[in-house]
Amino acid sequence: WNKTFKTGKETVVPFLFCVFLYVFIDNMTPSTWVPGGTSRFDYLITQPFVILHYFITFFLPFELSADTDWTILPSIWDIRFFVGILFVFTLLILGILFSKDKAKRPIAFGIFWFFLTLLPSSSIIPLAEVLNDHRMFFPFIGLSLSVTYSIYLFIIKPLVDHDTFSTKHKYLLAFTITLLSFAYAYGTYQRNKVWRSEESLWLDVTKKSPKNGRGLMNYGLEKMSKGQYNEANDYFHKALVYNPYYHYIFINLGILYDATGRSDSADYFYNKAIEYGANFANAHYYYGKFLKGRKNYPIAISEISKAIALSPGSYDYRLDLLDIYDKTRNWQELKTLAESSLQLFPENMDIKNYLNHAVNQKNTLDLNAEKVAKNATPENLLELSLQYYNEGKFQDCVDQATKATILKPDFADAYNNIGAGYIGLNEFDKAIPPLEKAINIKSDYTLAINNLNFAKSKMGLKNTVNTAVKVSAEDYIQQSLIYYNQKEYLKCIERCYKALEIKPNFDIAYNNICASYNQLKQWDKSIAAGKKGLLLNPNNQLLRNNLQVAIDAKAASK
Repeated sequence: WNKTFKTGKETVVPFLFCVFLYVFIDNMTPSTWVPGGTSRFDYLITQPFVILHYFITFFLPFELSADTDWTILPSIWDIRFFVGILFVFTLLILGILFSKDKAKRPIAFGIFWFFLTLLPSSSIIPLAEVLNDHRMFFPFIGLSLSVTYSIYLFIIKPLVDHDTFSTKHKYLLAFTITLLSFAYAYGTYQRNKVWRSEESLWLDVTKKSPKNGRGLMNYGLEKMSKGQYNEANDYFHKALVYNPYYHYIFINLGILYDATGRSDSADYFYNKAIEYGANFANAHYYYGKFLKGRKNYPIAISEISKAIALSPGSYDYRLDLLDIYDKTRNWQELKTLAESSLQLFPENMDIKNYLNHAVNQKNTLDLNAEKVAKNATPENLLELSLQYYNEGKFQDCVDQATKATILKPDFADAYNNIGAGYIGLNEFDKAIPPLEKAINIKSDYTLAINNLNFAKSKMGLKNTVNTAVKVSAEDYIQQSLIYYNQKEYLKCIERCYKALEIKPNFDIAYNNICASYNQLKQWDKSIAAGKKGLLLNPNNQLLRNNLQVAIDAKAASK
């Protein structure tokens, strides 16, 4: 070490390589990539105090946070800068001094390990976060060596070598070590409780780092996923106070307001997301997905196309655009996109099916209609009418539901679909008789009651049906299935949780939650819901299948 330290010859090549690597990466990074960090100087002057924080945390890990809210220092005249610099220089000097003594070199080795492994995150590379708990892990390997060897060299060894070191002292030393081990074990147990779920983790972040906009947003996401929309809205707006230009928050506000039926506000938030995140594919994608749900296909195509241009390898983006082309019978664009997508995902059956649709010029709805024509059961006709309704083809919805009532005259769901189709056609007078028929068959049919009262209000008539009918868990499940078929997965989940409030042991609700989270690719939440449902009903094979899908997908994503 002394020879190396004096000559520096052995460090020249590694140093020059690091400089070359840094310049190469800096020049090869595209200008559109935004790391989110601040200036190099501001970041650099903050790091000495951050390093001191890491050092203290090694001994007293009380303020661990998965996503801290530390900010850069305002200037070098901040007292924290001087405290941090004093600590860094002191530790470096100790490392140099210990390196000169062979017996103490393990301590020096650990100190320099600590500093060298912190260089990528605590130097001139301005990362988005000033510090992160996980950045300590690798440096702590060296620090562990330094600390434990120092304890041995300066405390334990002198005590053991001393003539007065008795059995009593041995027991005291063993007790101290055991006590510290139990204390750190208890701390680990408490930290594992925090990391037990997404919700508990982000709740801890909001407490430990209350000015962290991303942490507040992520906790809001957990609330939204459970249908707790008011709480989610509060946390999203709290997050905006600290991150007013963070486009992810605006995306989530758009999703939230869309889920609660406030499409005008959702449109505003999606546009704000694009304003602040024009170079981020997801800002365009989620707005396009929202417009697709509103059947505003031309602008949806434009936005999702922008998302694909920014992120060509995204499967979800391509699948949604393929679906729009399929719905709008844009066969040439469907064929072109399907062929280019198959180059990326050559074995994907969904994309192959869309290519077949383009070649045969028949979309999903056309093929479903052909299947139903060959096997026209009341249930199949009802499902087809619902598909027509979701596509905005209200007259076709009425026609298919009417066929279902001919085959099954007491089919309340079909009469409801007829009424809903006429409402979609703005023919409210025609909607009233079939809806009244549905309610006569099923007196507590909440969906039909709401549709009837809506139609009557449009006709200027008073509501004559009790709107305070108690909604059953089964009603919520039926609503959740409608939302699932409409690909409104968050609404589906929200209805399932309402069902569970009425009927906590409803394994079907957990199945729908599991299936919805699979569609959202939130595998951990899907697995959690699936396991809860199987505890209630181990024989629910559909739930078991959905759970296995989540388990397999999570394993494949690692």
